[in-house]
Amino acid sequence: MMYPISPCKAQCKLDENDICAGCHRTIDEIVNWANYTNEQKIAVFERLETQSHPD
Repeated sequence: MMYPISPCKAQCKLDENDICAGCHRTIDEIVNWANYTNEQKIAVFERLETQSHPD
């Protein structure tokens, strides 16, 4: 499975739990994304795919 470089949708706004309204990553995932290994990035993408998010 191929993944884009980042799940960012350029709709950045954090909720009260520090989750981005655009890409649904945590603030820690956003801040550390550039340092993540491919395995860590894939794990984030897989989590995002399995969670339902009202958009």
